Amino acid sequence: MIEIRISNDKLKEIEKKHWVWFRDNILKNWIAKMIRETDDKFLKIFFEDRDSFNKWYGLSKYGSVIQWFQDQNDSRFSLFKEFIVGDIDTLRSKKDKLSLSGSWAIGVVNKKIKNYFEEQYNEFRSSQDQWGGAQLIDELDIKVCPYCNRHFMDTYVPDKDGGLKSNAQLDHFYPKDQYPYLVLSLYNLIPCCAVCNHGKLNNNEELIYPYKESFGDYAKFETAFLDGDEEESYDISFLLGNSDNFKIELKPKDPYSEIGKKIQKSIDAFHINDLYKFHNDYVRELVKKAIIYNESRIDEIYTQYPELFQNREEVVQMIASNYIGADELGKRPLSKLTKDICEELGLK
Repeated sequence: MIEIRISNDKLKEIEKKHWVWFRDNILKNWIAKMIRETDDKFLKIFFEDRDSFNKWYGLSKYGSVIQWFQDQNDSRFSLFKEFIVGDIDTLRSKKDKLSLSGSWAIGVVNKKIKNYFEEQYNEFRSSQDQWGGAQLIDELDIKVCPYCNRHFMDTYVPDKDGGLKSNAQLDHFYPKDQYPYLVLSLYNLIPCCAVCNHGKLNNNEELIYPYKESFGDYAKFETAFLDGDEEESYDISFLLGNSDNFKIELKPKDPYSEIGKKIQKSIDAFHINDLYKFHNDYVRELVKKAIIYNESRIDEIYTQYPELFQNREEVVQMIASNYIGADELGKRPLSKLTKDICEELGLK
């Protein structure tokens, strides 16, 4: 729902930390393990042709794979680096090769590799005192679940001697059961709340991808009055903020466009409209605020307290008790709902 906004400099810093951790803690042991325990069936998927694979595979002549590894520079491992810190386009270009659905994936060898990746991810996720899941979430500085915009996500130190922890989870945009070799790929990891991580119906490229996309103005929350199961054009008690006889619904503006279809699939996957049924009371308060704080009253407050507000939008933000700017929706839960309903009610 909300785009994860990180500066390019910050992303580069995070990419470097993630790659160095993977290279020094995972890759060298993994290469040694694969050469000891498997044939070339898996390793070939990282190379363009048989000759390039054979050249790389010749490292076994060094006797000690780990010593050979330490003698190399990062360029030697560019193919591995691509799927660890490559962006979503890189992952999309490689995901079919890395899927368990291919014929090469059958057998004991594949099971060993899959288990190894899962073990490394579990270590990454539980790490408190070095680079790991909590550190990644903290570095990204994402305050609210980007999928539902309903829950705060916090990182904290539980006690004086403890390491960093987080109440957020990491969703695999490409699911780890089908793509275990993307389980540690940086841009396949989406910090989110537990409700979204465990409750979604599907998880693939047909959904909105938070590192590059958001619902933005392509989808809006709307209210609809109800009379039993039928929608009515008005309800005077709702217009006064005194009735729960309405529904909240998030709708794509153009459901048949490419972005509209992705938005609808995301709404369905994360049960957005079902979850927002619990926020009728929040909308009722906005209705009452819209009645009390009409445009002239907002202008009056802005004029009366110039030392408190830098602009008129800050007055509306105070009245709504939430952010309403498009660039600030990731700072507080329900900000997307607040922005859209305020616009519907004319509270702006």
